[in-house]
Amino acid sequence: FEGTWIALTSEAYIGQDWDGSTAVAAGEFAFSSDLVSSQNYVVHQQGETYEIGQWDDSSNVDVSHADKVFGSSFTYDIDDVVGDLTSGTKLGIRFYDNTDREDGGNVVRYNTVMNNDWTWGSPNLYLHDPDNPDNLDPGNVFEFDNAANGGSNGDSKTGSSDVDAQSSNYVATITYWTGLADLDISGTNESTVLSGVGGVGSVTDIYQSNITGGSDNILTLNVNGAGTADNTYTYTGDIDDTGAAGGLELIKSGAGKQTLAGTLNLVSDADSVLNIHDGTLTLATDSGKTHSVEYLKGASGATLELADGDSDLITLGFANTTSYSDADFAGTVLMSGNVAHTVKVGSGTTSAFYDDEQTFSGALSADGSDTSTMVKDGVGRLRLTGDSSSDYDNAIRVDHGTLVIGDGTDSGANFDASTVFVVEKGKLEIAANQSIASNIGVVGSNTSTLKSMVGGKGTLGAVTIGSANGEIDTISPGQGIASSLSSTNSQQQVAFGNGDENASVGIFSVGNLTLNDGAVYDWEITDFDGTEGTDWDLLKYDSLTYNASDTININIFSLGSDGNGGASKGDLWSDKMTTNGFKFMTWSGTGSVWNGAGTGELANFNINALGWQHYNHSVNSWTVYHNSGSFYLQYSAVPEPSTYVMITGLLMVPGYNFVRRFRKKKTTGVAEDCKEAS
Repeated sequence: FEGTWIALTSEAYIGQDWDGSTAVAAGEFAFSSDLVSSQNYVVHQQGETYEIGQWDDSSNVDVSHADKVFGSSFTYDIDDVVGDLTSGTKLGIRFYDNTDREDGGNVVRYNTVMNNDWTWGSPNLYLHDPDNPDNLDPGNVFEFDNAANGGSNGDSKTGSSDVDAQSSNYVATITYWTGLADLDISGTNESTVLSGVGGVGSVTDIYQSNITGGSDNILTLNVNGAGTADNTYTYTGDIDDTGAAGGLELIKSGAGKQTLAGTLNLVSDADSVLNIHDGTLTLATDSGKTHSVEYLKGASGATLELADGDSDLITLGFANTTSYSDADFAGTVLMSGNVAHTVKVGSGTTSAFYDDEQTFSGALSADGSDTSTMVKDGVGRLRLTGDSSSDYDNAIRVDHGTLVIGDGTDSGANFDASTVFVVEKGKLEIAANQSIASNIGVVGSNTSTLKSMVGGKGTLGAVTIGSANGEIDTISPGQGIASSLSSTNSQQQVAFGNGDENASVGIFSVGNLTLNDGAVYDWEITDFDGTEGTDWDLLKYDSLTYNASDTININIFSLGSDGNGGASKGDLWSDKMTTNGFKFMTWSGTGSVWNGAGTGELANFNINALGWQHYNHSVNSWTVYHNSGSFYLQYSAVPEPSTYVMITGLLMVPGYNFVRRFRKKKTTGVAEDCKEAS
């Protein structure tokens, strides 16, 4: 189903009786055609003869439709194609559900059946199996396969009915649309299937009219081409979800490629979804156009291509969605054009948007020497769980929010050794049970003054934490963003994007950990009477590079039972000044243990406990103790002795003045009494 559709005969409509004697049952049609290639004519319906290239309007040959590419308005001169009708030219049967085709309307639906055995010059074309006439020929294929698109894939609909609810594939389901006028499917029960929308191959200057929709309708763009032709269609019009009584879902079906160059706006409702079933959907935005959808989903084997356009950005809004179980694209994300392609998750900036999550469970891909970069933007979470080690060795950049690697169950998210993760602002988070090899680079920005973070509950092969260019600013075990991303120096607690009450705290492992001067550790605790890794963060290392004279900053953040900022549980007044305080960093037992400062208190850790004190009490003391490769945060509910003496002195001064004044008054009174007595 590709290339140019040339109508060789007049039309047979449902229930049409050509000669007054043929019994045509309700819902059926009948016709007979003799194709004579040597004489270039068709004998159709008991003797009506049509020369190829000689069209007779008076004999029901509808020229307004006969000169159409599948679903487009690209015209041709019939004389120009006569010479192309060879013994290999494919033949098919197109059937409609109505005689009234209107330009730009969606009154009529059609479908097309073809068969590899049906070619120009074939002796016979059978709808039924010639060896078993009671059965239809199993080789018949359809321009839109009702069963496949409404059955195994689900979703696609025509009007108010699922397409697989029809009795068979021999049902007209494709909406006839010329593209010459805007198509409005925002009314009730107007779900629509279009086939091959736009120009064919390099012809992109047609189908510039727009499509508007809503009311929870489904728009299916079907490109079911097969063979050697380009099988690619480019639509330059806009698709706009008006939000009329519900959203609009866009489905791409069929093995071919559908390119969208106009604006794609699907953000009005929780049902405003981009869903790729088969083949390739290419987003190549023209100048001034944007692509925004509520969220994205699709099947394994399908491809989303982010092509070189003037606006290389797809925004996943999540403005109306309350459940993200379907927000998973299982196909391949192909990047082309040697540019940076941005996937923005979360269209807002409030704390709620940090929990928005889109998953790509398929692979990232870039053809050959293409240098395109995938950029994660927006405050939400983009999770990569597929194997991208074969076809993608380019950089992945985090400009905002969180990029999560892995699904938390296994280490299936793999990357090429040449891949480099660049964190400009935001967090690279490694999920539980996920391991990133040490030869995969993880670096911070060379230019940004905003905060870069790494963390999670999995294993990162190697990372350098510090304040210099190219170094990650902050390490933060567990899920979510613990402190403000506004600058590298910000210590404000935020606790965003942690997902659930137990996600913020966790064990994060690094193979080769380097802590340079100015490194920051965002440490979170939710229960003083708990255990490391469960109730407070634990950072494990195989080997540690750390100069004990360099300053390491630790932000101590208190979490409530919901995993957000709040008062910790447990006995906050219980001193934990022993080596059994809160173990926050330790040797994993693999590699070489660090013992660069021996045993005892480490003075070069700069502890900021303001975030913790905000929710708990401010009279406390925190220090760092090291023993045999393990680092402990020691805590006392009262300050250090010198601080205690200073505070006590301040408290005693007003009391001393009060006592002195009291005594002076008392002495004077005695003197007066004595005087009066004399």
